[in-house]
Amino acid sequence: MSQNKSSKTRNKGEVSELYAFVYILGNRLIPVVDGELIPTEENVEFNSLKRGQEEYIFLKQQDRVKILSAGDTSFQSREAFREGAEKILEALLGKDKIQKDDPEIIRILSLIRSDEISAKNIDKQDFCGEVSIQGSSVSRYLGFSIKSEIGRPPSLVNANKDKSKFKFIILKNGSTVIDRNEIEQIQSKQFDVSGLYSHLLSNGFDLQFSEVPGKALKYNLRMVDCLGPELVAELLLERARQGKPSERISNLIDSIVAANRNPIISMLGDSFEERRASVRYKISNILLAFTTGATVSTKWDGKEKASGGFIVVTKDGKVCCLELATRNAVCDYLLRSCYFETPSTSRHNYGSIYPNEEDGTYCIDMQFQVRIQSR
Repeated sequence: MSQNKSSKTRNKGEVSELYAFVYILGNRLIPVVDGELIPTEENVEFNSLKRGQEEYIFLKQQDRVKILSAGDTSFQSREAFREGAEKILEALLGKDKIQKDDPEIIRILSLIRSDEISAKNIDKQDFCGEVSIQGSSVSRYLGFSIKSEIGRPPSLVNANKDKSKFKFIILKNGSTVIDRNEIEQIQSKQFDVSGLYSHLLSNGFDLQFSEVPGKALKYNLRMVDCLGPELVAELLLERARQGKPSERISNLIDSIVAANRNPIISMLGDSFEERRASVRYKISNILLAFTTGATVSTKWDGKEKASGGFIVVTKDGKVCCLELATRNAVCDYLLRSCYFETPSTSRHNYGSIYPNEEDGTYCIDMQFQVRIQSR
């Protein structure tokens, strides 16, 4: 029996992107926050916004917005956008599911003269806009990425099958020579991917980072930091050791620095504090790169697309901005909020033991996917 169209629902993350955009149209001034999302004394002041093919210009003296869409010009009051944002937030917080044909959402899409619930994400930016610099007559045109804590945690890095894999060689008591029957016995058991990693690491096996097979990901990580692949691999391995799927990357960094198992950690400083500062700096640069332009599938040119920063929607619907100009705050937020996701093993083709035909060793892969969720 076919599913009735009215029963189809909208993704809450996408709806909350619409909420953030309409909220900005209504309020124009968005508070700047620090790495713990605590407001500072500054605001981001928007003069205009562009989302997809539509452009929105704030008319300062009239409390109205000029909308340019499909060759037509129209005007709408900011109060209408403020009321619209409130309606969307009520739906986000008050409903388990938002229907595809929800009349309020359709009305608000009509209000902004758009058919799209969220604009196509182009090079990490969800929209761009002209922003006034406080205390100056100068303005900048910047790109922004919306990250919402309403609904499923937003992604920073999306897995993409072979393009986002990290390859590890399986060792037994420090040796790559492993009895085939022992491997087959493990393969015969029913493990989920986390259980398989845990079983190996708690039964005399170890995992040694081998390579990043995806050329674009390897290039991008090395571009940001020459030790990028090795450091990310060590963090992925530490997550597998701990068996804590949502452990924050900042905590994983503390763990690998304290354990100091890998020689690359030892060479990054003469003390725990120095090594910790080095690893935090390097990993925050990688996370920042994947925030502003880098992906796992395309070699990056190093140019930032989401050059303005994050628009963050908190769980209770507050809209705030982490400016890239306040780099320390953005990096603190990423380190304390990001964690490695475990994507589908069938969809992304990883999480099982396989032989390396070239040298007879056994290998297993991990996937590089990162989500954001504040504590």
